Amino acid sequence: MNIEITSRNFKSSNNLLLLIKNKIKKIEKFGAKLINCHIILNKINNDENIEIIVKAKNHEFISSSTSNNFEISLKEAIAKIITQIKKQHSKDIGR
Repeated sequence: MNIEITSRNFKSSNNLLLLIKNKIKKIEKFGAKLINCHIILNKINNDENIEIIVKAKNHEFISSSTSNNFEISLKEAIAKIITQIKKQHSKDIGR
């Protein structure tokens, strides 16, 4: 899976980028047909927003989370993506 990270309104640190890549690797085990993952980091005033867009073979999963810390936002956004992937997987199996 290709991982693309975009930072808006700030310069992201290497530690943050490594943390994101390690956490995103967890998503891969839930969906074998995942193609691309685009993470958008946005910092506005004291809020830190993460938007994750995961593209699979026939689907696109999108989640977003805002908090005062990127790590918290990342954790919440990944949980939302995993839930979406699991729901879609159960729908695909039921067909």
